[in-house]
Amino acid sequence: MPLCGFNEKMIEGLAIFAKGLFEAVQDRAAREGLSLEKAFDNEIHELGLFLASLEEKYQHLRANHSAAVTMRRLVDEMPKRS
Repeated sequence: MPLCGFNEKMIEGLAIFAKGLFEAVQDRAAREGLSLEKAFDNEIHELGLFLASLEEKYQHLRANHSAAVTMRRLVDEMPKRS
């Protein structure tokens, strides 16, 4: 167990994320005729773009709000699972 502010939901979220990533890679590989490795590389690249966008949004919010308000707003604005 890590010593940081670890929460069991973090592992659950990572497990769900990993499963979704694998399914997305399989779908993309089949749809675009790519190897799993190439489809995975594409997905990871796009995740990098998403993380950069998220960091930009965090910094923008953080400039005007406390860390707690910023994190709450980011969580509240995340797309919900359907």
